[in-house]
Amino acid sequence: MMINFNTDLGDGWEHAAENFYPRERSDMAFKLGINTVVYTLTH
Repeated sequence: MMINFNTDLGDGWEHAAENFYPRERSDMAFKLGINTVVYTLTH
């Protein structure tokens, strides 16, 4: 189970290529998603 409080990872992934969305927010969303997948596959 992964719990996110007051975050919207879907927006970070969906709008990553858009100029209006802050780049650092989408980078953090991708990092959290990748870390979750790697953790899930290794534990």
